[in-house]
Amino acid sequence: MIALDYQPLSIVEDEGFRLYSKSLRPEYTLPSRKTLTESLVPEYYSTIQQKLVDMLDNVDILSLTTNLWSSESNKFFITITAHFIYDFKSYSVILATEEIKKAHTGENIAEAIRNILEKFRVTDKVITVVTDNAENMRKAISKDLNMHHHPCVAHTLNLCVQDAINSNVEFSAILSKCKKLVGYFKRNNNAAYKLKEIQEQMNLPVVCVVQDVATRWNSSLMMLERLLKLKLPLTVALASLTDAEERNLDADEWIIIEETIPVLKPALSMTEKLSGEQYPTMSLIVPLIRGLQKSLQKKSHYYSNCNTAEAYFDG
Repeated sequence: MIALDYQPLSIVEDEGFRLYSKSLRPEYTLPSRKTLTESLVPEYYSTIQQKLVDMLDNVDILSLTTNLWSSESNKFFITITAHFIYDFKSYSVILATEEIKKAHTGENIAEAIRNILEKFRVTDKVITVVTDNAENMRKAISKDLNMHHHPCVAHTLNLCVQDAINSNVEFSAILSKCKKLVGYFKRNNNAAYKLKEIQEQMNLPVVCVVQDVATRWNSSLMMLERLLKLKLPLTVALASLTDAEERNLDADEWIIIEETIPVLKPALSMTEKLSGEQYPTMSLIVPLIRGLQKSLQKKSHYYSNCNTAEAYFDG
């Protein structure tokens, strides 16, 4: 349960779990948390690691994806995932997640990656390494490890969309207003209950607003989609809340949101396709980029014609 379902080690100390285990097998004594930490889990890890090493001994080539990330306790880690074919089946296996205690220079990152690869005896089998676009990661792979580096296309697309959003002053302002609106319903219990009540009165499915994440543009899209879905009950709720009427979006802002969502949707679809683990994604890159370009060109042509028609009728 700990390894497969990510249950905490403290589960063996929980009264409910202890009673459950005893009812299944009264004579069995649960291990202590200390035994789990110092003995059982390390032994299980060693067994699985050796099985993976034996498997990789029979693999000729593999590719890697790796990334640096931080925990809530502000510790920094590197995770390395190996992608390979074994016995005519595709595998994506995490080799290691290890803490990086040194400065995040290319040399230190390369050292951490090298140590992990040597542990699994695959240093000479790596044909490419996929990372984000950070300079220290590129340097670690290309210069310090002398391996082929491939920038993550999904990460690059994420940066492109974020730049496009940030460069549009009008839309950025609307997005900021949407975040404040969502924040209001997230923090205000009275407002949240009022929104729920109005949805029930309208016989609509009861859903909540969605808060976006600053580093993921697709979360902004999900926020906008949910707001659009809640447009009517949201407007009614805000009108009945004395401190919130001015928080609502005006008609023009709702139109911009409605027209922006179809523009962002293809980029989200591309991101999801590129994030697949059960199929190779490299061959999808060019077709997906061409498809995205085609989709944006069509929408650009459509909105251009709409603006021309508006100018005609206004004239």
